[in-house]
Amino acid sequence: MTTGRRAVLPAHLRADCAACTGLCCVVPPFDAQQGFGFDKPAHTPCPHLCGDFKCGIHADLVDRGFRGCTVFDCHGAGQRVSQQLFPGQDWRDSADTARQMFGAYERMRGLHDLMALLYTASVHVDDARLTAQLDAIEHQSKHTPPDQIDAAELKRTTMALLADPAIRAALQALR
Repeated sequence: MTTGRRAVLPAHLRADCAACTGLCCVVPPFDAQQGFGFDKPAHTPCPHLCGDFKCGIHADLVDRGFRGCTVFDCHGAGQRVSQQLFPGQDWRDSADTARQMFGAYERMRGLHDLMALLYTASVHVDDARLTAQLDAIEHQSKHTPPDQIDAAELKRTTMALLADPAIRAALQALR
């Protein structure tokens, strides 16, 4: 049963690379075996990241071995960190700013992944608990400093909710 919600994620849960400071090109590690062209340690800028935070090989990512970049999605965590949590700041300005922004991105990315998952489930399953959990995570991500959010607990409660027999059966019926 559908809920009347659109299956397209809302804008705040879609990546907007133009509003980000290239966090996905710096914060996570790259693994060549997972389609990232080469191995790169976490918190290290990709050498293809340009000064304007754009990718210098964007038009040739697949040909250059970076298929992983073409499918990666931060679900809006990058612009949340860059525009809302650290407006006007640049991780390149200081090690302290970088540490704070990178930590916030890591936490927000997990929360945005959970929100995208909950939103998608709530499109297909009419269960108020899904929307309530989504609203709770969105509220925390907007009103609580990232280092004070218990992301592990939010993930646990979200996964437990999605494993609920009624929700699980409704989602499996979509196959």
